[in-house]
Amino acid sequence: MTRFDVVGFGALNVDLLFKVNRLARAEEESFIQDYTEACGGSAANTTVGLARLGCKVGFIGKVASDREGKLQLDCFSAEGVDTRHNQSRAREKRCSAWLC
Repeated sequence: MTRFDVVGFGALNVDLLFKVNRLARAEEESFIQDYTEACGGSAANTTVGLARLGCKVGFIGKVASDREGKLQLDCFSAEGVDTRHNQSRAREKRCSAWLC
């Protein structure tokens, strides 16, 4: 049996970060020049932070078996977070929020 210092569970997000040509004011437009995707979510960020501090960490939960789910698992793996106890689901629900 694997022994962990910390096991995380909770929110996993894929953040879309947009670079725009300028910050638009009311009734104005701005244009996206570039974007990047970053793994996030409160539980994910905390788990990765603890791994970076040298803790032996794992994450358990359900992850969709889509591109974003694979991205999350790849991000965890690159940070040394054990994800072998996760369940992948073909049809998990997705939520999007746009903050401007």
